[in-house]
Amino acid sequence: MSQISKDKIERIKQDILYLLYDLNLKPIYTKDLANEVIRDDEFILRLLLDMEKEGLVKQVDKNNIRRKQWIMTNEAYDQFRKMI
Repeated sequence: MSQISKDKIERIKQDILYLLYDLNLKPIYTKDLANEVIRDDEFILRLLLDMEKEGLVKQVDKNNIRRKQWIMTNEAYDQFRKMI
């Protein structure tokens, strides 16, 4: 598997944030995000978990282990809205 540069990873994270912002705090599944960004599910899940540690996104339903839904945190949403 080829290595992806940190710059490309940051761009993919920005794409994820744009998608989540466009959904206006409606949850979306990891698989659906992966389809939109055209990347595999595990890679997107790893990025989402990193973004969760950074406080940018959060899981909606933590009880469901197999299917995770994601939204932007309120703080990230407010900051993103100011930037756009």
